[in-house]
Amino acid sequence: MSNQAKGNLAKPLASWVKWLILVLMISILGGAIWFALDQKNNLVVVNGEKITVADAKALLGQYYLYDTTVKVDNVYYQENIAPYAALDKLLVQEATARGLKVTDEEVSTSAADTIKSLEQYFLYQAATDAKLEMDSVTLYGTDATAAAAEAARLAELLGKTGAQILDEKLTAGGITRNYFTASARTNLLTTQLYAAIKAELVYTDEEIAAFYQKHLLDKYTKKDSSHILVADEATANLIYDKLAAGENFVTLSDTYSTDTTAKANGGKIGYYGQTGLVAEYTKALFALTEVGEISKPVKTEFGWHIIRLDGNQVTPMSEAIATIKTDMVNSKTNAVLRAVVEKASIRPTSAKNAMLGMLEDK
Repeated sequence: MSNQAKGNLAKPLASWVKWLILVLMISILGGAIWFALDQKNNLVVVNGEKITVADAKALLGQYYLYDTTVKVDNVYYQENIAPYAALDKLLVQEATARGLKVTDEEVSTSAADTIKSLEQYFLYQAATDAKLEMDSVTLYGTDATAAAAEAARLAELLGKTGAQILDEKLTAGGITRNYFTASARTNLLTTQLYAAIKAELVYTDEEIAAFYQKHLLDKYTKKDSSHILVADEATANLIYDKLAAGENFVTLSDTYSTDTTAKANGGKIGYYGQTGLVAEYTKALFALTEVGEISKPVKTEFGWHIIRLDGNQVTPMSEAIATIKTDMVNSKTNAVLRAVVEKASIRPTSAKNAMLGMLEDK
């Protein structure tokens, strides 16, 4: 082949190569842009399944129904809600892997019940805001005919039905009624999963004993007490000094206490655990260990108390085993679910850590 022929052939080849390189560059750049956009749209990936911005916005839209300060389109809100959507996704995956199933009929019924409850709730809220007189007992009663009649009456006064009010809120939250179908399926499957896990839980004697000892004071101990309540610290200190000098508690209660109900019974309050009484009183009471021991004056929102310990009541572990197992259910169930999260492939790591945090014992 002559040099001239070679030169003529080289020109179209060179042009073709340039176009090929250009096409490849465009393809690579386009792929990179698509990948970047796809990654930006995917907030969390759970075992290959994606939690998208749309998923996060849908979950935020549900919260928006009850709290209009929730910002559905805010990136910060979306990123923070995504791990919750991811946990739901993982629980559905786990339920499916265990062979748990729900029927379309069950899903449809559950979604319809939820929508009906929301229509009723928002109708009630609108009527309350409008200060309408209504029969809430009938509205929420078991007589469907009477409830429907009361709902119709309120709708006529408001100029819109509960269904219309709900649709307005759904539109504002960026979700549709179809959202509750998907949500119902998730809820039904996760409910089955929790039930299955709880049925498999094993409680060892060592675990029960450790739980009992850990919660002996806050769950299984009650203390009987009496008190003298006065309005000011000076009077409380005077009474405390009189008690320290040996004066009679009941006599001083009759003379000084402003708690007329307790005073009528010698200052008696009765047995309480670590709930039911104001925190300052409870803290001072549980600091007393010997029957007859008296606290220094303690201030609460009601005034100044001098507290006397009248008795200790401790539930034996043998009688508490049933309640101990009940109390341990959430902790042991969460331990199982934490293992599921740990085993799963979840990106980014921050989402996985957030999911683990949701399952920590509080």
